[in-house]
Amino acid sequence: MKNHFFGQPNPEHAPKWAADRYFQYITKYSDLKMALEDNRHHFIDFLKSIPEDKWNYRYGDNKWTIKGVVSHVLDTERIFQYRALRHSRHDATDLPGFDENAYEPHSNLENRNVDDLIHEFDVVRLATNVLFDSMSKENLDFVGRANGQPFSARSAGWMIIGHVMHHEKIIIERYLSN
Repeated sequence: MKNHFFGQPNPEHAPKWAADRYFQYITKYSDLKMALEDNRHHFIDFLKSIPEDKWNYRYGDNKWTIKGVVSHVLDTERIFQYRALRHSRHDATDLPGFDENAYEPHSNLENRNVDDLIHEFDVVRLATNVLFDSMSKENLDFVGRANGQPFSARSAGWMIIGHVMHHEKIIIERYLSN
């Protein structure tokens, strides 16, 4: 099964908005398994480098804190894991979307510390890696639907990576630049 991870995702197997937004970040990679692991280590190192006093900072009214951004990354990775699992098992059900802004008020961030969030990211990504390790090429490339858009497990894996990179860029530009 080693070679089934090679290759970029097919943009036609992902929602257009996601391919446009996230696939720009993944061009340096050709192997999904390696990219998931490299992204895991990179993001953990990045999170550990954020000054403690910045984690609860908001750059504007009604904007998330860095804790909120990381919580959103975790929620989204779990949802994409679920979608990847369903589609990898050739389930053609059109899976529902989700409202990321409705999740944040219920994420219990006031009782979460930074080390716990970093550890949670590590554990969630390890689970993602194990999930993708279990898939064949046929599992990865079955195209189902999510929120009315095409969605394959392979594209979900690349979207997970691009989503993390996208939010790292936002943290750098909007939270750490001042």
